[in-house]
Amino acid sequence: MVAATARHIALILSLLAVAVTGCGPAPEADSSEAVKPEPPGPQAQAIPSSFKRTKSGGVRDTGDFIVRFEDTEVEAYQETQSVFQETRLLEDIAKELNNVFSLPTNIPLIVRECGEVNAFYDSEAGEISLCYELIEHYFEIFMADATTDEEEEAAAISAVNATVFTLFHEMGHAMIDIYDLPVTGREEDAVDQLATVILLQGGDEGEDSAIDGANSFLGDEEAEMDELAFADEHSLDDQRFYNILCWVYGENPDDYQYLVEDEFLPADRAERCPAEYDRLSRSWQTLLDPYVKESAAQE
Repeated sequence: MVAATARHIALILSLLAVAVTGCGPAPEADSSEAVKPEPPGPQAQAIPSSFKRTKSGGVRDTGDFIVRFEDTEVEAYQETQSVFQETRLLEDIAKELNNVFSLPTNIPLIVRECGEVNAFYDSEAGEISLCYELIEHYFEIFMADATTDEEEEAAAISAVNATVFTLFHEMGHAMIDIYDLPVTGREEDAVDQLATVILLQGGDEGEDSAIDGANSFLGDEEAEMDELAFADEHSLDDQRFYNILCWVYGENPDDYQYLVEDEFLPADRAERCPAEYDRLSRSWQTLLDPYVKESAAQE
């Protein structure tokens, strides 16, 4: 199910290196040391109470993920838009998701200027917003220490990887909403799990995207800690970083033993990560199985 989608997405990501090289500004901001893997549309319809369910408990496939780019007057954002439109990364990801999941309504994925560094799912509008400001922010984070052409190319790929991780995070919010999935805990943590599970089943490129998603939480200086930080629905950035690394390690301890050896992931936490990953992976598989198309389930 998820593995088939991830393999296709990994292939898409692996073809991006040349296309995204040089995209984004040359920032001056500092960034913390990041973990790097070793070399190896229309408005959403209102969903009725019947939810267009089938007798088996799934949903009737009457919608799709639909990618749309909003115009912007900011030159840097226009360049970002051109790169994504030329590579068709988001459209190809949406196509693969539509091949796997039955959706009861269209879910627009809109790349737009938001006035803030953000990405979000709007349950009332039934759409995902991926903000130019956030994509540019990722380029600033990963380009900060790049000094050679090779480093800039790698940094550009990392920025795209982090964007893909965020896309799947917001897609998780959309699925919880439209499928009315149960979440026993923080929803923000749950969709971090979903994004990581999907990407980790996509081979090396998917694993890189998960790690770069984790690295993106190290890009800003630690904000002053106050009560509002602890009251936020998101876990703290450092917590999200360690959680994702734990799941990466837990899915494949042999290949990612260096995360422990190089002290990116504490050994005490690492001991529990394989069981933690297995549990969350099986949980998401169970939750999403009713909505997987029969053709995808057979792959």
